[in-house]
Amino acid sequence: MLKLHDFCNRAARTVFPGLVNLEELEIAVWRYGDGSRVRALRYSGEKAAAATLVPPGHWMERDANLPDRIWIYGPGSDDAVSARHVLEPLAISAACLRMHARLKGMSPSR
Repeated sequence: MLKLHDFCNRAARTVFPGLVNLEELEIAVWRYGDGSRVRALRYSGEKAAAATLVPPGHWMERDANLPDRIWIYGPGSDDAVSARHVLEPLAISAACLRMHARLKGMSPSR
C-alpha cells in the first residue's frame, strides 16, 4: 500500500516535474543537487478547506493522543477509515479520499 508521504511526493513530482531531479529533505521540501537552493511547496494550512471533502452524512474525528491521525466515520457504521500525516489538512484530505473510494467500492482500506 502506498504510504501518504509517498503519495504526496509522487503527486508533487507529477504536478511539478522539475522536482524529479531534486533531493527530498522533508515533506514538501527539496534541495538542488549542488546545494545552491531549496524549493518548498506551499500546502494550504486551511483545515476548513480540507474538511469540505468529508462526504455528506459523514463526520471527522481526531484523537488528542494521536494528533497526526484523522478518522472519517459514516452513518450507521463504526467502521471508519483513517489517514495520518504531520500536516493536518493532508491527513484530512487523505482520509476523506479513502472514504470516497470505499463508497464507490474501490478500496476497503482503512
